[in-house]
Order: sequence, then structure tokens, then C-alpha cells
Amino acid sequence: KPKVWPIEKPGILDFKRVKLVWERHDLFSGPGRRLANKLGVPFVISVEAPAVWEAEKWGVKRPLWGRWLEKYFEAESLKGADLVCCVSDEVRNKVIEMGVSPEKAIVSHNRVDSSVFHPMIDGVEIQKKFNLVGKKVVGWTGSFRSFHGLDSMLLAFKNVHEKHPETVLMLVGDGMELETIRRQAQEFKIADAVIFAGRQPFINIPHFVANFDVALVGASSDEGFHYSPLKLREYLALGKAVIAPMAGNLPALFKDGIELLLYRPGDSDDLAKKINMLLEDPLLHSTLKSKALELFEEEGTWVHELTRVCTLLNIKI
Repeated sequence: KPKVWPIEKPGILDFKRVKLVWERHDLFSGPGRRLANKLGVPFVISVEAPAVWEAEKWGVKRPLWGRWLEKYFEAESLKGADLVCCVSDEVRNKVIEMGVSPEKAIVSHNRVDSSVFHPMIDGVEIQKKFNLVGKKVVGWTGSFRSFHGLDSMLLAFKNVHEKHPETVLMLVGDGMELETIRRQAQEFKIADAVIFAGRQPFINIPHFVANFDVALVGASSDEGFHYSPLKLREYLALGKAVIAPMAGNLPALFKDGIELLLYRPGDSDDLAKKINMLLEDPLLHSTLKSKALELFEEEGTWVHELTRVCTLLNIKI
């Protein structure tokens, strides 16, 4: 990381009325604390997950020095913030365990940039490119990693496709599990109905989601589900009917059957059942789409998150 960040260069913040400095947490801190001190404003850190802790969850081994990094780099950075925004209760608990005062640690779930994700997004070009006219698209975006439970998602779709041959499964992204999932699609004899769209520029993702009739959030189990799925908020922003796992904070945040459908993580039969419900019940499908947009408008954007933080820090905006 640079000794002097671009935002710290002379003249960059001239004539700006800076009210706070907001930094995304990383293993090694950025320029946030320095900037906040220089400008005399509060410093906020947003935490998806402490880096060492999360890496351990995914199987990365850092004997001894991992704990040293956490104690002397991550924890010190977090303790120096005026407010620490954690995406889930589990992350907040870990941050407090690392030494952050409970009064400074809040839960603030992921939200979206409404200039990028919104219900007016046009998906026509993607529809034409992937020949989606007349198809029912079950879609997912993300990284091909084992904890997303793509194997059970694929098995669920196999059952759905047998009943609804007009369906296709669109998977947008790549990762270590990509070839395994591609091979399983061949083994399940559904390869012709599974679209591997590949890694896409982030700005293009909404145009893919615009074509989803059913939008999926995956999880292999409810153990260690510490994150706030950004894709879920992105789906809601486009007014999609969403199916998500009963994991982490999700059952407490969303009303099952009203705002989205919840399924048992890793249970392909239950997921297939929920997908079929949306394909076969137009009223339920329509209700979830309407509720998705209501949630987005009520509390789904960066503006909502920023407003709450400013209120807590007594910042007038």
C-alpha cells in the first residue's frame, strides 16, 4: 500500500466540506485515521469481517503470526475508530472480542449504490446474448467457493428443470469451484440448461440480474455464516423475488414468505421446493417482487446507512 494515498495528495480535498472519513476495513489500515485527524472529523471503519478471523474460517493457516497480525495490526486499527460498522452480529461480537468498545461497535448490514442497482435497469442486451427470450431464469451471482453451496443449488435446479423445462440456471462469476460445478452440470445432464456467464465487470452485474425471475443466495450450511450477502441487497434493488438460506442474521432481518423465501442451507430438496413455489404461484412471485422494492426504498441504499451513522455521530447532513 502506498505511503501517500491519492486522496491525501495536496489539493484533492481543497474546498470540500468533509464531515467524516469512512474506510473499509482491511488487514493493514489505510489513510483513514490520518485523514480524520488532519481534518478534525470522526473516523468510521466498515467491517465485512476481520481478515485473520475470516481467513481461518476458509481454512487459511497462519500459525502464531496470524494472531500477531490480528492483535497488533487489525485490532489496533479498529480500536482507533470513532465508530465501527459491522455487517452482522457475529462480526460485531468478534470485533468486541478484539478490544473494540461495545459502545463504538454497531451492526450495519450491507446496502447498495442505488445509482448502479435500481429497478429501471435494462437487461435486453443480456437477454439477447444468452437467448433468454421465453425462458424462466433462475439466477445467482458471486464467487464459486464451497461455502456458497453451489453443488446443492445445482442439484435443486436439476429437480426444478425436470418439472419446468423452460427454466435455465444462470451463474455469474468464477472461482476455484467453477470447473467442479461445470463438471457436475454435465453429470446431472443439465449442462444445456446451465449458463456459466463468467466473471463480469461489476458495473455489468445489474444487467444480468435484471433477467432473473428467481434470484438465489446460497450457503452450504448455517455454521459460520457471518456475512451480510451484498448480492441479496442487489437483487432486492432490482425488485427480484429472492430465495435465501436460513443462516446468520437473515431469518431475523426478513419475513419468510412475505419479503423473500427462506430455505434450509445445503438442502437441495427444500431449495427446489421454494423455486417451484415461485414458478407456480404468480401471486407469491408478484408479492415478493413488490416487497423487494419496498425494502430497497425504505432502507436498502448507502444513503440509509450513511444517515444512520451521521445520526449516531451527531453529524448534520
